Amino acid sequence: MNNNDLAKLAQKMIADTLKIDRESHLWIKYHGSSSLPLANACKNVAETLGAASIIFKDQGRLAIRDEIDKSLNTGNPIVTLKENAAYRLEQMKRMTHYLEIDEHANITRASLTEEERQLWIELYSPVNKQRLEGTRWLIVDAPTKEFAQSCGMSQRDADTFFLDACLADYKSMADRIEPLKEIMSGRQHFEITGNNTKLTGQFADVVAVPCVGELNLPDGECFTAPLAGSINGHILFEKTQYGGHVFPWVYLEVENGYIVKATSATAELTIALNSILNTDEGSRQFGEWAIGFNPMITKIIGNVLFDEKVSGTMHMAVGRCIGQTPNGISSKIHWDLVKDQREQAGGGDIIIDGELIRRNGLFIPECLRPLNPESLILN
Repeated sequence: MNNNDLAKLAQKMIADTLKIDRESHLWIKYHGSSSLPLANACKNVAETLGAASIIFKDQGRLAIRDEIDKSLNTGNPIVTLKENAAYRLEQMKRMTHYLEIDEHANITRASLTEEERQLWIELYSPVNKQRLEGTRWLIVDAPTKEFAQSCGMSQRDADTFFLDACLADYKSMADRIEPLKEIMSGRQHFEITGNNTKLTGQFADVVAVPCVGELNLPDGECFTAPLAGSINGHILFEKTQYGGHVFPWVYLEVENGYIVKATSATAELTIALNSILNTDEGSRQFGEWAIGFNPMITKIIGNVLFDEKVSGTMHMAVGRCIGQTPNGISSKIHWDLVKDQREQAGGGDIIIDGELIRRNGLFIPECLRPLNPESLILN
């Protein structure tokens, strides 16, 4: 991506989404050399805006792998890792803003053993909790060659896809989102259907939160939380990745809000999937329920930051709930899983309190049709 486009992205991220000013203390965490050009562009914008302080560090998956490997040479690796985590927690407590830029590094080389993964989650959960609750934060990808490869696109097409998604017309989304927010806030029962999917449940008594360019990039979703213990049925989610594993699909069976069966494409992946879901009591429950509607994102690429915003999808998160929409589910993990309900993916419905809200990825009620792709794109 050329420098002008990187500057546009950085301006959107730092000035418009994070809203950095002279009182801001910003942590920029980038994942390796491929993400460095965008990280530098963001650092330049933050400095121009007069940020009070900036922490600028490479702490990606490969850096985690390297940190663990180095700790093994100290003679007391657990103590070393605990000291590192404690130091970063103190740093995070001084931050008001946080930006993380991923580079799609080789996750096979970066993957951790199950013991290492559990240790890292345990040690860095307080740091992550402080980031979630104590900062205005943003996690994005970098437009790298690895990103293009993961999309199955040429570099030029991937750069265009990336820019279009992140610089979408969020004002139009904001102007049209209120009816969806009201429906997701003021009703009780939901039903999701689709390819190998029939899931029912109830919404928690919370106000849904629209995301239209001020909380994330790319953006374009409205989220709430399901009522704990209310979900029953089965659902097939799209390709995704987590903890160094790539899952072509994830199939879950749910009873009274608890995942009782989880499978993926191979026996090895099924074992890895269940290991993730066994992280703690909350990781087999659901903390989020959301609908995506960004019309500029049209392809599932296995990257949740983009996939969960695809117009025509919905997603649910296993693990902890989001602070704005509490439903009592606590966990060390929060893993968004995406369901594509567009016709080309087998179709599907979202029914809320008996009303058909969306069919085959398109909103049906008159008040919601302005959020359909053709309306937002033609605006």
